[in-house]
Amino acid sequence: MLNMKEVNKNIDECVPFYSGSTAAAVKISFASIIKDELGELGNLGSLRVLVAGDKSMFAGVVPNGATFVSKEDVARGDLGFPDCSFDEVIIFNAIDEKTLLDGFMREVWRVLEDGGKMLFFAPSPISFWRMDKGTPLGSGLSFCPLKLWFRLARLRFTPLKVRRALLLPPRFYNSSWAAREAKYQFWLAPLAGAFAMLCEKRLIAMPPKVRARIFSPKVASSAGSATTAFSKP
Repeated sequence: MLNMKEVNKNIDECVPFYSGSTAAAVKISFASIIKDELGELGNLGSLRVLVAGDKSMFAGVVPNGATFVSKEDVARGDLGFPDCSFDEVIIFNAIDEKTLLDGFMREVWRVLEDGGKMLFFAPSPISFWRMDKGTPLGSGLSFCPLKLWFRLARLRFTPLKVRRALLLPPRFYNSSWAAREAKYQFWLAPLAGAFAMLCEKRLIAMPPKVRARIFSPKVASSAGSATTAFSKP
């Protein structure tokens, strides 16, 4: 379970951030990624969208009809929605404990429509943003893109693309840069404070022989146990 005292402390530390110009610039960057990878907000408005985690970051970015779940909901391990309830899922700053990741992603798999898309925003482990505890990227879990790619693949998601974001340190980050940073994500990738991984819900488990060739025996074993939970009778 989450240490809610620590979670509330992290939330309080980030309150000034959301009222500043840097947060507005981050929203522009994230909104651009959502538009490019999931579609225009007009099209999203006709879809069922679930946002897990930081409502303050996405309240003005996703359609008004989007459903939000908090870290407390994630910690319970049961999102409380029927199977295949959502067409798109967006995740940011929702998980503070590594032990919660697999269980939460199984719930996301369950509530996501067959073939639905998930956009996972995550802090990079080494960046200027990670060192700044006054931003939401300074607390919670950080992820290595490659490790997250394979971990989500074991949980029956198909990673499709990785987008880099927040390519300048917080003190230099502004709306003008955020609107055009996609052009430089290849060249400035090592400086990225965050990345977004686009995934699709996979319906068919990876064949054991293929999985054995890709993963080590230890990882293949955990992959088998993860996919078994999703096998349909």
